[in-house]
Amino acid sequence: MIKTLTTLVAFFCLGLAGLSLAPPVISNPPSRFSFLEFSPRIQQGISYIVAVLREPAARPKLGPIVNKYAKRYGVDKNLVHAVIQQESGGDCKAVSPKGAQGLMQLMPATAEILGVKDPFDPEENIKGGVKYLRDCLRRFNNNTALALAAYNAGPGAVAKYKGIPPYKETKNYVARVLKAYRDNS
Repeated sequence: MIKTLTTLVAFFCLGLAGLSLAPPVISNPPSRFSFLEFSPRIQQGISYIVAVLREPAARPKLGPIVNKYAKRYGVDKNLVHAVIQQESGGDCKAVSPKGAQGLMQLMPATAEILGVKDPFDPEENIKGGVKYLRDCLRRFNNNTALALAAYNAGPGAVAKYKGIPPYKETKNYVARVLKAYRDNS
């Protein structure tokens, strides 16, 4: 299917001039999805088209859901979007190596406490994640950096260290989310 798609895309985009008249060479023969060899420019175009074709099914429209729960819980929607981007890249089926699930990467125990029955359902995950983020903001007097550290490492770690815990992962997480938040605001 992919070989047919790439051939059709190349033909329709570039006409016969874009196709090689030489017999096609199969890259990585043992691979399940082999591509015919085209020029790098054509390969880049094909990759882009395939990504665009896949994206709508993989990424639901999150804006209305984020707006709904950001407003309900009094959290800046841009902060929620920054957290989602950092946590899952917008993939509602994401699972971390530690077991966090969904768009806002809720741990199963946290999801249960928040009443999230299906952490892979975008609406439920965002509702629970925004509620948890609001709770972190409240606990740390609306200090966004500390709330993000608590979201990542747990409120107990932030309380224990009286600030952002000295974990490299948490420090990097807070910095990346704050940068994305500033860039989107």
